Amino acid sequence: MLVSLQEAFRAKRPFVHISRLHNMLYAYGATVVEIVRRKEFARFFYQRAQSILEVMAKLSYVALFRLTCLQSDPVTESALANESGVRCIAAN
Repeated sequence: MLVSLQEAFRAKRPFVHISRLHNMLYAYGATVVEIVRRKEFARFFYQRAQSILEVMAKLSYVALFRLTCLQSDPVTESALANESGVRCIAAN
């Protein structure tokens, strides 16, 4: 071991183990940053998906209401309103 240390000094090579330890600090920092970034993205993605889901559910409900309104009484004109204020007028 002492011989290899003396050879390293003579060859003027950097110590491999010390440089590896120095690089581990940057790798650890990059890993922590990546973990935080992924958590933030997951939270953002979940919120965006939830808002899209709410909009699509409302649109689906309105479309289903209009369809049932038209299928239930197609002869007479009726102005029905549900709690969201959507009016369905059946055609003659």
